[in-house]
Amino acid sequence: MRPTVLALVLSLVGCGSSTPTSSTTPVAIAPTIEVAPEHVQSAPEVVLDARGEGTPRLLRFAPVAGATHAIVMTMDIEVAMSLGGNAAPPTRAPRTTMTSENHVREVAADGSFRIDNRLTGVEVEGDPNDPMVAAYRAQLEPLTRVSGWSAADPRGRVLGIELVIPDDLNPASRQSVESVRDTLRQLLPSLPEEPVAPGARWHWEAPLATSNGITLINRVSYELLEVDEVGFMLAVQVDQRAEPQSLPSTPEASAELLSMSGRGEGRVSLRFDGGVRSSAMSVAVEARTRVTQGESSMDVGTRLRLVTEITGR
Repeated sequence: MRPTVLALVLSLVGCGSSTPTSSTTPVAIAPTIEVAPEHVQSAPEVVLDARGEGTPRLLRFAPVAGATHAIVMTMDIEVAMSLGGNAAPPTRAPRTTMTSENHVREVAADGSFRIDNRLTGVEVEGDPNDPMVAAYRAQLEPLTRVSGWSAADPRGRVLGIELVIPDDLNPASRQSVESVRDTLRQLLPSLPEEPVAPGARWHWEAPLATSNGITLINRVSYELLEVDEVGFMLAVQVDQRAEPQSLPSTPEASAELLSMSGRGEGRVSLRFDGGVRSSAMSVAVEARTRVTQGESSMDVGTRLRLVTEITGR
């Protein structure tokens, strides 16, 4: 039983006190967080590559039931496309700022926990009369009507996810919801089972289905840079690759992925209570697809660069 849970139980039942008190209703603490089969996520296998140097300690998340953590995330996106052999100049999307609120709904006796996730605001910089700015706002602002939860174990491995999506959400916004789902899958880093010291390195690798119908292999590597009584800082590296595969098509045209690779790196500083102190990540992705209509086909190239910064409140 975790100290935070034990402290809650002791405060509720009045253990250690001989002073008469009024009767209280015991609070039932579940042995573990139960997740319905349709929401279960498979936990990745974490491989420890190096234990680090110095005194090792066990890295575990221990959120407190009832606590709320808010974060602010800014995103800068740049996209460059080519059709056949003709490359278009890169297009920079308007800077977007999102605020979200994560409320710890429940902590079980084994340390697993459930967090309610809610996007509380979206801001898109730029002239509201600019068609691109207007399009981004129309696509992202409805996400504030989406609610959901994620469950994880003390090692940060996601156990389950659910998003409640309004029926009238437009197709573009629904696609953005899938990106939110991908973010929740990696809300916290997966921590090693063994105690580690600064300099420790570990990784996990697993297949991932994206919102665009692409199945890719996702490998995430971590290095422990710093650890203190409040939390720790990690260097993060993300490598993605996809084999050639068919893509969602229409009766008029078919599409196939020829190649895809991506790489990201950054740093994230987290608290043991599950809150984010800061995070900065840069990701670059390149993909080639082929669209075939009748007897004609065209190759399409896409290069995307995404920079995100997160601060906790």
